[in-house]
Amino acid sequence: MQSFRIIVLLLASGLIVSQSALAQGGITFGGLDTNSDGSLSVEELSRLYNMAVERGRTPAPSAEAFHASVDTDGNGAVSEEEFDTVMANR
Repeated sequence: MQSFRIIVLLLASGLIVSQSALAQGGITFGGLDTNSDGSLSVEELSRLYNMAVERGRTPAPSAEAFHASVDTDGNGAVSEEEFDTVMANR
């Protein structure tokens, strides 16, 4: 639960771009889910992490830590619901 709060704070502070801005840039859950398995791996979510870093923002110390913070149920994969929940709290 603590990691969820951290990601919400990062989103609220603008360290991660909003879901609508991502969609405008062509980045959606489906666009990140390159193997179409319905979840985002660390590798797939690293695209979003790298975008934040390129913009001079650091949403977490690493892509792995970022993934863990979005994976609120701790199952090792970020579902579309987890992704949408975090992005909606922006």
